[in-house]
Amino acid sequence: MGSALKLFWLPNINSEGVRGEVVNGVIKIYDREEEAAILTLRHEFLDYMISKQIIRPLIKRINLQSKLIDSLMYERKENVIEKIITLLETMA
Repeated sequence: MGSALKLFWLPNINSEGVRGEVVNGVIKIYDREEEAAILTLRHEFLDYMISKQIIRPLIKRINLQSKLIDSLMYERKENVIEKIITLLETMA
C-alpha cells in the first residue's frame, strides 16, 4: 500500500498555505516543524490511499455509467425523431 510513493520534505519552500500534497507519486511536505510535518504526511498518505482505492474507481464507474446513459438517450432521441419524421411524411 503506497510503496511506490516517494517522500520529499521541503520545509523551506513557499507553498502558499499548502502544508502538503501528492504530485505524480511524490508526497511533498512543506511544514517546517517536524511534528506538523508528520501529521501532514499521515494526512496526505491517507488522502492518497482513499482517493486511489475508493474515489478514483468510483469516478471511473460513474463516468462509464454516464456514457452508457448518454448513448441510450441519444439512441432513443434519434428513434423518436425518425418516428416523428415518418408521421409528418404520412400526413403531408
